[in-house]
Amino acid sequence: MGSVYVNTTNYLPATGSGYFVRDRNKLFFITAHHVLAGCRSSRDTCKLPVKASIYPDTMNIYLNFQGNMNFRYIRIDVKHIKMEKCLSPPMEADIVACEVINTNNDTIYSVENFLATTLPKKKGVISIYGFPDYANRIAGGFQQVNATHFVVDSFLLYNYYSFKGCDGMMWVDSVDYVLKTYKKRTDNLGGFSGSPVFIEDKKKKKWVFMGTATMVIDDQKLVFTKPEHTLRAIKKINK
Repeated sequence: MGSVYVNTTNYLPATGSGYFVRDRNKLFFITAHHVLAGCRSSRDTCKLPVKASIYPDTMNIYLNFQGNMNFRYIRIDVKHIKMEKCLSPPMEADIVACEVINTNNDTIYSVENFLATTLPKKKGVISIYGFPDYANRIAGGFQQVNATHFVVDSFLLYNYYSFKGCDGMMWVDSVDYVLKTYKKRTDNLGGFSGSPVFIEDKKKKKWVFMGTATMVIDDQKLVFTKPEHTLRAIKKINK
């Protein structure tokens, strides 16, 4: 995985996380849509995300090698990626894919071998790696840090989470999983947008990729986009 830094001359820098997927001999980087669109979401579901007035020009994907502070980065021009609006999670999948040309010939690990169509029946711990935003930002600039490992071993996982809409009606989120943790804070996960989420299949004794972290809707509640939306984002640009 890697951390993301997006910027343009007049654009407030944004940071996030992401991961790689290989499809038909091409390499793609996946992150949350709002990281590139410059959207500022509100935890109040009655308020639409606010779109930045200027798009980012470039995205730097910082790679962490051998678990230390030895970093390289891949720069991608993202001006051609049209982020004309903010998406409206949870009705739309907050996810985007970008093709990557790895000119440095670095070894890059990807998650396609962990993809599954269903969640394991016997669920173990949930594991998320991300790059904390509070550690990335320094006065007048940006610094690279190691990933933080967020582990949840006591939780409820909602496949179809019910929200109360602004009109008072109940509606169901079928795009995302909603993770309700117990005694585990989620309000300190700024910078984890775009992080890959894995769950342990205790019966088969393996790890399964289960989606892309996108937002925190409340302390102890984390939203991540279901895996099929990763494949759909790739297919949009790998036809």
